Amino acid sequence: MAESNAALKEVGKMAGGKALTSVGTLPVGLVVLFIAFLVFIVLFVMSIFQDDEIVNTPQYNVKGISAQVMQFKSAIETELVNQGLDTSMANVLLAILQQESGGNIARTNGDIFQSSESMSGGKMGVITDPNVSIKYGVKHFKNVLTTSNNNLDVAIQSYNYGIGFATWIQGKEPTLEKRFEFSAEMKQKPQYASSVYTGVCRYDAEAQAWNACYGDPYYLDKVKNYLVILESDGDFMGFAGDGNFAMPIAGTMTMTSDYGLRIDPITGEGSMHKGIDFGCVNYVTAIRSIAAGRIVFSGVQNGYGNIVIVQHEQSLFSAYAHLSSLSVNVGDSVTLGQQIGVCGSTGRSTGPHLHLEVRREKFGGFQDPKSILGL
Repeated sequence: MAESNAALKEVGKMAGGKALTSVGTLPVGLVVLFIAFLVFIVLFVMSIFQDDEIVNTPQYNVKGISAQVMQFKSAIETELVNQGLDTSMANVLLAILQQESGGNIARTNGDIFQSSESMSGGKMGVITDPNVSIKYGVKHFKNVLTTSNNNLDVAIQSYNYGIGFATWIQGKEPTLEKRFEFSAEMKQKPQYASSVYTGVCRYDAEAQAWNACYGDPYYLDKVKNYLVILESDGDFMGFAGDGNFAMPIAGTMTMTSDYGLRIDPITGEGSMHKGIDFGCVNYVTAIRSIAAGRIVFSGVQNGYGNIVIVQHEQSLFSAYAHLSSLSVNVGDSVTLGQQIGVCGSTGRSTGPHLHLEVRREKFGGFQDPKSILGL
């Protein structure tokens, strides 16, 4: 902006000097045209210097949103306008609402956006009117969006963690590791050390290992499961049905475990299943890349056993776990449908199967693979 101001001052000096020397020698009409031309130059210079400061946020459509949530779309759009936000953010707030309450008025006693705490400084259950809940839900979203410098992923996670997360992360991307780290730090604070604040530690072993028991580290992923990013022309980006994705196993596939909360087959406790499982024959079934890309990991990783991670786009990865053997190395390029390994039961596994994950980050940002595969 300093360069912009200097440039504008220089143009202003030119405009002033030229106008003063021209009035006495040129017709008034020409002087007016000349000044108008200089104003145009000023606006052009402003646009050059200010473009770099604009933070673009992706546009989204929604999927899997209930009728109970959709009934509030108009009210959300109205409140966005009231608070000076673009109505294009309505779909993001619909996804947040779906995650917060599913639009269930009775279950939330009217606080459908769970925004009592943001209105009352930490007290829960204060709001009983859905319209008031929408007002303060949008206000909270606006505050975290502003604090995050319009980083939408940070703003979404901050809706759950609070505005402190947007300040804490200091412009970095909200990877799952960062979200675990913040949650663990907050859990160490006396006001959250109580066993009352257990969050997802009640059922998630990875969160337990981090002591990430404050809030929900997976909140961003859960909200984005209801969102589908759009290209600038309004078309869906690279999802199944356009020929860009293939199934990871040729022929008939049997899905043995779905994405989402489930009873862990080893511990018998509830846990978040971050992918989907397919049955396959140990040491026999070829596992194929669901799309063209580059291998960014091929090796052993904790409970995943032998795992291959393929990067397809800047923010699109697929991971194939529990393999008996690996067919690719880091840095290799793979084509759609190319074999990357063989079915196995390595790592934390109860039997031969493919565990497939789709991620927005190399080691986080999980989303339901069915949205990619069209299942």
